[in-house]
Amino acid sequence: MGVDEPPPPGRPRKRRRPEPSREPASRPPREPPRGLSTPAKAFAGAFVAVLYAVGMSIRGDVLPGVVGGLLAGVLCFLVLREVERRRR
Repeated sequence: MGVDEPPPPGRPRKRRRPEPSREPASRPPREPPRGLSTPAKAFAGAFVAVLYAVGMSIRGDVLPGVVGGLLAGVLCFLVLREVERRRR
């Protein structure tokens, strides 16, 4: 019975095991992906702050919108900074 021939009916096909590699699989440790720079995090925080402030101002709540937007922007910046710190 040849290798390429199908097995006779009623017999299960034998599976070949893959040959183990003879070379050790040594890879250098990967560096974690670089996160956002500090100016990029600040820009993201400012963007969130402006979106929140504009959204609340359209509804008629200007002062709470501005204060809430500033707080949301600061929170966004701090969360992005903490995520990058934990990734390292």
